[in-house]
Amino acid sequence: MKRAPPSRVTEGPTLRHITLTGPSGRAAALPARMRASGRVAPIFGERAMSAGGGDILTPPNVAGPVTVSNGGGPIAAGSPVQLIFWGDAWSDPTTNPSAAQLTQDVHSMLLGPWRAGLRQYGLLNPIHLDGSLTVGTWQPPATFQQGDIESLVLTLIEGGVYVSGELNLYVVMMPPNTNFGPGGINGEHWRFILGPVWLAFVLFGSRAFMTTTFSHELAEMLTDPDGSTWQVNPRNPINWNEIGDICQSSTATLSGVTLQAYWSQQDNACLIPQAPSLRKTLSLAQITLGGQGLRSIQGPMPSLNAFVDQLYGSTL
Repeated sequence: MKRAPPSRVTEGPTLRHITLTGPSGRAAALPARMRASGRVAPIFGERAMSAGGGDILTPPNVAGPVTVSNGGGPIAAGSPVQLIFWGDAWSDPTTNPSAAQLTQDVHSMLLGPWRAGLRQYGLLNPIHLDGSLTVGTWQPPATFQQGDIESLVLTLIEGGVYVSGELNLYVVMMPPNTNFGPGGINGEHWRFILGPVWLAFVLFGSRAFMTTTFSHELAEMLTDPDGSTWQVNPRNPINWNEIGDICQSSTATLSGVTLQAYWSQQDNACLIPQAPSLRKTLSLAQITLGGQGLRSIQGPMPSLNAFVDQLYGSTL
């Protein structure tokens, strides 16, 4: 069963709560292994950019010219985001940030202009936050591995919480006092090899830390969900070299949400779009006006608002 995308609303999805006692049979039998993945490392010397009127453009945190290439793999066009808050700590009213705050932050981010620059990578449709869920009783290990995240999501799918076969973007928000076993990163995304399941986790931290890490991982999940699509050259089949990695030191706060930049090949810079721009949207969608203005695209045009809405979806 395929769910219809949610309607455009200003409120975020309802935060649901379920309890699990442990992994399902198939999830419990997952072997331990390392997966190829995209990671966000701890950031040193971060540049917090002030939000003005135009797009925020900053240089990458690597030397030399930057180019990207498409390896021919999929992009996550049209795939909804599923937030999963793992552990009883997320039901504790003293946990700060709260699951409700982070859910609203993600919803605000996806409704805003942040995604506009991803059009150059083929992401033409709106990105929806389809659901937000807290999972209690079954607690994550204090030191967790990729396999623990896979076990959680597979148990939720097998339990009917999510529809098997749907190409969702599952992002697990980890609670306080948990750490990733190998260490050295704030978040990571990868493709679950037992099916078309795209996964990520975000370590617990301040509200700005978690939204920054989330925006990094989401930009890369959308453009390189299984490590075979858009990467920064030279490509890396194991530790994916992606559009968020070279922009980790550039962040800005939009509508109260702190976000990280991603690489824009068109701008030759790290980009955080701040406001919808018809001209930029047309350019990123590779639509040229040919010197005739909007008349060269559609004539007669029944509604400019409808045309912009078609391009931006739910971002306006």
